[in-house]
Amino acid sequence: MGGGVPEMESRGSSWPGGDVMKMIWSACGWLGLATVVLFCQTLRASGAQVSLAWDSPSTNVDGSPLTDLAGYRIYYGSASKAYQSTVDVGTATSATVHGLEPGQNLYFAVTAYNSESNESPFSPEVVWNSDVNSDGIPDSWELANFGSLNAPNSGPDDDFDGDGFSNLEEFYAGTCPTNSADYPGVSAASSNGQATVSFQALAAAGAAYDGYQRYYVLERADDLMKASWTAVSGFDNIQATNQILTVSVQGTSFYRTRLWLQ
Repeated sequence: MGGGVPEMESRGSSWPGGDVMKMIWSACGWLGLATVVLFCQTLRASGAQVSLAWDSPSTNVDGSPLTDLAGYRIYYGSASKAYQSTVDVGTATSATVHGLEPGQNLYFAVTAYNSESNESPFSPEVVWNSDVNSDGIPDSWELANFGSLNAPNSGPDDDFDGDGFSNLEEFYAGTCPTNSADYPGVSAASSNGQATVSFQALAAAGAAYDGYQRYYVLERADDLMKASWTAVSGFDNIQATNQILTVSVQGTSFYRTRLWLQ
């Protein structure tokens, strides 16, 4: 049998919208399971739980009708493609995995199997960035920076270090929310009569950003009152690798960066 690799869309993150894009995986060239969705997470006394749902396949990988589907298995673990746990859910097309430990990231994949115990390949992974208190910030980032999920002034709209950026904005930017000298921005300099603007594009590094990359665009405006911002040519949709980017300035201009995770 070969019920194929499912297309998976991550919807488990409660990170708010704006410029942050959810991860979408495509199941190129495979037949079988159509969609698997990670759609909620909650915290109970016994630990966190994650719910998943998927469409029932109708064909094998070779395109022949699938007539002997017997069930599905959910695989998950703390490292990509290294699954330590398995849950057989029978023929159900949704399931909830219970007893998960808050503050960690987990990787999920689903397979289908037939009456002869032939099993499909793994689906593409869905990464569960644990956010059991539903504040829009992954638990692992909160624990690493504040030591607790409920520390004073650690909410998404709080500004723990008083640098003018909320904790949620510092999470997106990859800056330290407890260091007032570390915040997102651009810097200006002048040498031999030539003004420049520069910024560092911080890579999305660390467990809280598993499955995501950080992207930047540098924008300029001639008049702040009109607030007409346009992307600087060559500085749009830049994938961050910790590189420092510099642009020469002509005349009087205002600059800003926008960033997002995807």
